[in-house]
Formats: sequence, structure tokens, C-alpha cells
Amino acid sequence: MKRSDEQSLQQLRRLHPISILFFIVKSAKDLVYPLIAFLVTTVFRGEVNFVWLVAMITFFAVLLIVMGLLQWLRFGYMIENGALKVEHGVWVRKKIWISRDRVQSVDTSAGLFHRPFGLVKLQVETAGGKKPEAILSAIAAGQAEQIRAELVLPRMAAAQKPANEMDERLNGQTADPAAETPAAHKLEAAADQVRSVIPLKDLLVYSSTSGQIGIVLAVFGTVFSQLDKLLKGIDLWGFMQRFFGPTWGIWVAVIVLLLAWVTAFIATVMTEYNYTLTLKDDKLVIEKGLLERKHITIALERIQAVHLVENILRRPFGYVCIRVVTAGYGGKDGKTGLLFPVIKTSEVEAFLSRFVPQAITPAKWHTIERRALRNYLLIPVTVSLLVIIAPIVFIPDHWGWLSLLLPLIAAWWSVLRFRQAGWSLDDNQLAVRMGGFTRQTALMPKQRIQWHQVTQSPFQVRRRLATFRVALASGGAQAHFYIRHAGVQAAQQISAWLSARK
Repeated sequence: MKRSDEQSLQQLRRLHPISILFFIVKSAKDLVYPLIAFLVTTVFRGEVNFVWLVAMITFFAVLLIVMGLLQWLRFGYMIENGALKVEHGVWVRKKIWISRDRVQSVDTSAGLFHRPFGLVKLQVETAGGKKPEAILSAIAAGQAEQIRAELVLPRMAAAQKPANEMDERLNGQTADPAAETPAAHKLEAAADQVRSVIPLKDLLVYSSTSGQIGIVLAVFGTVFSQLDKLLKGIDLWGFMQRFFGPTWGIWVAVIVLLLAWVTAFIATVMTEYNYTLTLKDDKLVIEKGLLERKHITIALERIQAVHLVENILRRPFGYVCIRVVTAGYGGKDGKTGLLFPVIKTSEVEAFLSRFVPQAITPAKWHTIERRALRNYLLIPVTVSLLVIIAPIVFIPDHWGWLSLLLPLIAAWWSVLRFRQAGWSLDDNQLAVRMGGFTRQTALMPKQRIQWHQVTQSPFQVRRRLATFRVALASGGAQAHFYIRHAGVQAAQQISAWLSARK
């Protein structure tokens, strides 16, 4: 980086002019409901005054451009006394100072409009924040690295210094700065070699078996619910009946599912393309994306637990998805963040030893006692039997009897939950395994668990069973893991082990 660039952040700077486009898009999103109301009350009426329509569209376009330009002119950022200062606001001027002590992560991404100009989008997240505290939509990549260095590196160096001093005292040696530099370079070079890139074959497996199809179906459902309103005068459903015949409903469902799967597949491939995980010093660096290249940094000290996920589609092929619970990466509602999309189950232990050495895969599991199977079956099967009464009674031509599959599926799911539930205590780590169609395994260091509890329902008291639950910090919420219907003695044993803090 040039010296002029290094000094430039000591005074208030504007974003790159391309950010005017991003401000316009953001303003358009804020005005989406007025625009929809305008279109509904004009375009979809019987008579439309096209002169008035063009005038209103022009007014909205000019308004968006002016608002985008004003937001760009009123937005500034700088580094001041080791903190990131951000000023923004057109009508109300807001000033934000983000000190390095509060910073959880500094992440960057580069979309199609960023790359030709050598720009990135930078997001700064703080402890307990439900959304990024500051977003710089378009800045030079060099300035982004400088901000990262100002906010992240000094804190990591301060955290590392006591450990280095302790090592020196134990070894009876004093550090020599001249001799320290080559060692540091060797360490960084070695760290750069700890890298894993997802093969194309594994990326295709991950994309074809991802759960994104549910999100796409929800979007399709919203669109289809508005078809009758948007296509007035066109009997769409009647056309489908005539085209596909009596089984039109089945064909439509198959086509919608296929389109949703293809959409989810393409979206996942583009999002996770060339997924690269690198261990550098005490940080895990994630780079991914085709159209928008994202750069995410996770400090090892922030990792609360490792979360292994095996869904029903990947397990037969021996694949597992590796996620992590951290204080600043992942969902804001307690969801875990993706560490590596998919890997062979046989390679998990070696993978964790390279990238997250504090996580240990258990060699032995304690399973749930057989007397708990009835508790696993009771509620799901009972509820499913009540649900199928209406279809059997009211659906004609005996199609309602197909709903009898629901209790069978519920029983299968319950048996899977019973067989897969388990736990393991290993040195300073608690491992919990749970789940039905998707098996989940959480590897949690003892000192990272925020709280735990043992509860009993009326159905559990008679059979001397209990539910054990633990919580860890995750983003703006907590991640929860549990063992249902464990023996009371076993649950109390785990609780006592966790309570005996070292």
C-alpha cells in the first residue's frame, strides 16, 4: 500500500462513486411498497393515463437518483484513535465510533460492480449485534485491509503477547527481535499451507442436497398466490387441467418441485463456488462465491463449538457438513455458521485436527436407554393420528387413506431420534448427538457452555427420564443443543460435570 493511502484514512473519506448505485438500490427497496401501491392503482386499472404514468415513473427515478447522490455525499469514514468512525445521514446526521475492543469480525465481499474497480464491500460486526454495525459499500481493497489491520490485528497481538512471555519465562530465554522475524515468516508460511478447497464434485453434491429448496418453494408459493390477481381474464388453472388431464395437480407439483430444486442448486453453486478455507495464524479465512466473492475471517478464540450436520440425503454417501458456533459468525437467531460445505465422514477427524484442533471427535458414545423409546414415539405418533382423521373423512375416492403414511413417517422419525441420541464426556469437552432425518453432532468445550439445565415433563417423571439442555453464544442469540429422554441419573451426572468448573 502506498504511503498516501496509509495516511488517507486519518481524515474523513467518501466511498467510491459507484456506491451511489448501491444507495439508489437501497432507496428503491425502501420505496418498494409505495411503488407497488402506485402500480396497482394505475397499471391494473381499466383506464390508464400514460402521460401521468410516465411523469410519475420519471419522478420516482429522479427522486431515487437524488437520494442516492445525497447519501453518498453525506457518508464518510475514517480511522480515529484506533476506532472506525462513520458519519452518515441526509436529514439527521449520525456519527458512530467502533473501537477495536468491540469488533467481532471484519468481513469483505466483492460483487460484479466491485471487481472492475478493485473495490470491496466491508462489514464490521460487534459483540451482541443483530446486524453489521457499519457497512462500507464500496472502498478500495487496500483501505479495507488497512481497516482490518487497525481493528483486528492489534487486539490479536495483545492477546498473543502474554502467552509468548509465559513461554519465554518457562524456557528461560529472552526474545531476540532480530531472530524473531524469520521464525514469524516461517510460521506464516506454514500456516498458509493449511488450506482446503472444496472439489467440484463435492460442491455439486452439497448443492444438490442442500435445504435451500424450502426457501425457494416459499418464494414460489408467494408468487403463485398472486397469479390470479396479476393474470385477470386468464384461466391459468383451467388451462393446466385441460393440458395435463385428470392428474394435472400431480404434474404441476412435480414441475414446481423440479424448478425449485434447479433454482436452489444454481443459487447454492454460485454462493459456495470455489469455497476455500485457510488457517492463517490464529484465524480461519473463508473465501467463496462466483458473482460475489466473499472474504470472511473467524478468530479461533471466537469458536464456541463445532457442529456436524448429516442430512438424510448425504448420509448414505458418507458426507457431513461442518458448521461452527461462534460469537460473531452465523445466524442472528442462534443458527450456526458454515465452516466447510461437505466432507467425507472418514476425513472429519483429520480436518478438525488441522483447522479446529480444540474439537475432538468422540471414540465412544453413551446412548439412550431402551425404556425411553416409548417417550420418543408418544407425542409425534399421537399428533399424526389426530391429524389424519380429517383427510380420511373428507377427501373423496379413498385418496384420504394415503394420509396413513403420516403416522408411519412420524414413527420412523421418532425411532431415528431415539437411536441417534447420545453424549460423550472427554477431558474438557461435552459432545452431544441428536436429530432424526438429519443427525447433528455438537462438540462443545466445557468452558464455552454458557448455561445448562435439566428438566422433567409429567411423562418423564414416571419413567425416571429427563431432558438435558445446554446453550452457547452464537451471534446475537444463543445456540441450543439437548438430549431428550435421557436417564435422570445420566442427566444429573452431566450437570455435575459441567458445574465442576476448573
